[in-house]
Amino acid sequence: MNIAETRSFCVELLQRTGVPEDEAAITVDSLIHADLKKVSSHGLNRLPVYIKRIKANLVRAKAEMIMERDAAAIAVIDAQYSIAQVIATRAMELAIGKARSYGIGAVLVKNSGHFGMAATYGLQAAREKMIGIVTSNVTPLMPAPGGASRVIGNNPLAIVAPTKSDPITPDMAMSTVALGKLIVAKNAGMKIPLDWAVDKFGKVTDDPEAGIAGMMLPMASHKGYALAIGLEILTGVMAGCFAWNISGLYDLSKRQSIAHMLIAINIASFVDLDEYYEQIESLRSGLKNSKRAEGFAEIFLPGEIELRNLNSATSISLPESVLKELNGLARESGMAPLSQEVAISK
Repeated sequence: MNIAETRSFCVELLQRTGVPEDEAAITVDSLIHADLKKVSSHGLNRLPVYIKRIKANLVRAKAEMIMERDAAAIAVIDAQYSIAQVIATRAMELAIGKARSYGIGAVLVKNSGHFGMAATYGLQAAREKMIGIVTSNVTPLMPAPGGASRVIGNNPLAIVAPTKSDPITPDMAMSTVALGKLIVAKNAGMKIPLDWAVDKFGKVTDDPEAGIAGMMLPMASHKGYALAIGLEILTGVMAGCFAWNISGLYDLSKRQSIAHMLIAINIASFVDLDEYYEQIESLRSGLKNSKRAEGFAEIFLPGEIELRNLNSATSISLPESVLKELNGLARESGMAPLSQEVAISK
């Protein structure tokens, strides 16, 4: 599927839902960026539910935000239920500006929604020779160890560090995999590994639909659970809406009230930039050149595989179910459907 054609179609689809062109472009670009990296759990498969939430007046078509606090290195923003990608982008821009003045900038966002891939906003900081740290809370998806109910989200964390070449981009949810991967598996008619999720009775399952209805499993068992709680404190507790107070993205009866924390660290305020680049290159080369286990051809850094996917991508491949849903929304808006003369993933 032609990237430019797909982007233009999706931007227009959002515009016809009332989203200003620049905000539609921010949103679509973040989703396409994920698809091109082959992180399809955070790609265009989310666009239909974003549009449905706008039409249901659960998300503002035009972003509005209130600056609740603005003091030196910190700020608190009420997103007013605007499109999360737009708010998170602007919040990181604010954090970067504060980091230029104070060495660090931290922006807490409240009353937001699903913002896609956390590393997207960390990359904004990396492009400015800063380290970007991004986290968010989400609706509860995981049980406590020994529990049988959803009590904590698989809250994502990204720490994006610039280098003289490609940034190093750790980006992970606190579950074994992101919920979006179960949705992708469901759409593709595939089974899932047994360590991804349990059903509503707490039993392990290879059925993505049962896993979606059940609970995600935390990565590293109790350690992933503990990290998820730490990130909940940084976001939801600070913002006043946490864990079980947050509704799911696909619940079209309620607003979400998700919270994000976006931090920019101005490297030059802590260490000479040349020294930093020398040290991080030493780290990179030490990791890349470390001894490999039998059967492995290469050691990868966090985000390296995804970046190679991005750099080599020449088209987008969408599941047939996603393309069908997007074209249905297009027809409702009076648009011609996206061309089906494409290679559609099955």
